[in-house]
Amino acid sequence: MIVQLERLMTYPMVEQRVHAGQLYLHAWYYVIEDGQVLVLDAERGRFEPHEAKGGHDIASAARGGDAGAGWVHLSTVTA
Repeated sequence: MIVQLERLMTYPMVEQRVHAGQLYLHAWYYVIEDGQVLVLDAERGRFEPHEAKGGHDIASAARGGDAGAGWVHLSTVTA
């Protein structure tokens, strides 16, 4: 997933919108057996439990709570 996010940032239109705060990229890792969602902390380069993440309320934004901003969500599910 990290490589996918890096590749997305190579597109000028994606990079411009991310830096302008018009597009948010997130990587989530679902651990089904634990019922846990891990979110990539790009600054630290590691996945952390969703509850530990600050900043934007991803769930609210995914329901349209952050009007005008685009969201790209990459995820992997393990079972």
